[in-house]
Amino acid sequence: MVEEEWYESTRMVPKHTEKQNVEKVYSHTHPFIRYLIRQSIKGGRVSANRKSFETNKMNEICAILKEYNESNTEGIIDLFKEYSVNPKDKTEVHAKLKELDYSKLMAFDANGLYASAMTEGEYPKAESARAFLPEEEKEFVKLFNKQKFRPGTAILKVWFEYPQKMFFQPIPAKDKITFTNRIGQKETGTKIRFRNGFCHDVLTSVDIQEIVKSGGKIIRILDGIVYEENFKTPPYRDYILILKELRNKYKKEGDMVASNCMKLLVEMNEEEKEFVPPKDYTRLTPTHLGAFILSHSKKIMNNFIHVIDGFYKPEIYYTDTDSLYISSSNWDKLNEAGLVSENEYSKGKNDYGDGGIIFGLYLSPKVKYNIILTSDGVLKEKKTLL
Repeated sequence: MVEEEWYESTRMVPKHTEKQNVEKVYSHTHPFIRYLIRQSIKGGRVSANRKSFETNKMNEICAILKEYNESNTEGIIDLFKEYSVNPKDKTEVHAKLKELDYSKLMAFDANGLYASAMTEGEYPKAESARAFLPEEEKEFVKLFNKQKFRPGTAILKVWFEYPQKMFFQPIPAKDKITFTNRIGQKETGTKIRFRNGFCHDVLTSVDIQEIVKSGGKIIRILDGIVYEENFKTPPYRDYILILKELRNKYKKEGDMVASNCMKLLVEMNEEEKEFVPPKDYTRLTPTHLGAFILSHSKKIMNNFIHVIDGFYKPEIYYTDTDSLYISSSNWDKLNEAGLVSENEYSKGKNDYGDGGIIFGLYLSPKVKYNIILTSDGVLKEKKTLL
């Protein structure tokens, strides 16, 4: 929260009431613009919602492993460790495991999430930005609550309310808190908070519509930026689609090096490094586009969650920015809705092919342990322990 005195001094115009005709004023370095955009940037959700999963055929799997290991060891984790280092031929045990009809978790992974987000949706032109006017509040609140604000675009400070019975929020709050880390030291950082009832935040218009779509309600709009013109097509769309076409072309020709290069260009994640610019340097990156890319990516993930009723029922065991760990029955729902594909944008696939998770521990964000049973009856271990 900024000091009120400073905040009043960074408005695009001195005060909304002092100018009847608000002129379009945009600058990447303007404090008001920078503050609102910075506050609206919301990354992906990473959360452990249910702590564990165990297949309904765990006893049968353990019995097969005990017979193979020739041991009385209890527990799937220890049995798996013995199995993985046992030098005996595994053909027979794989055949037995392959025959099982078992419940499993699927790691539903969105195909090129950010690339998908960059090829669809509304993206505003920076130069069309203006200050939100108080007299617009009533009309904007009405449009948002009726889900009719689109194709308008804005970044707004809003009060809103989530239903009390909601289990998983489409736009989770991120609070700056002090906590004790793994080595017992105090640390200050940002943590996701799932809260129902009254909330307030600075959000893009895409995020605001997602709140209403999931059952929330917009109460007030206090301040923000309104864009009066959007790009006719998303500004990155042609670039993304050309690279995708080249990737598929090289893959079809068997040139996997070139195909993977195209994939990296589309889905590149650069390591964060501190950059200290020279004193006469001014950064002119259109940062508002980044905020809208993140919003559209969450919108795509929310589309999957709506299909499995994941906002109101504990259907999601674990979620990362672009993946959902869900039951095979929920996977079937996504498949029936036409949202399963190996490579189509705005759809997803199982990270483990035709196999699935038979045992999982989800202790906290980025701390998970999975044992996978592949379609060939092979057991594998997948873990993320920070």
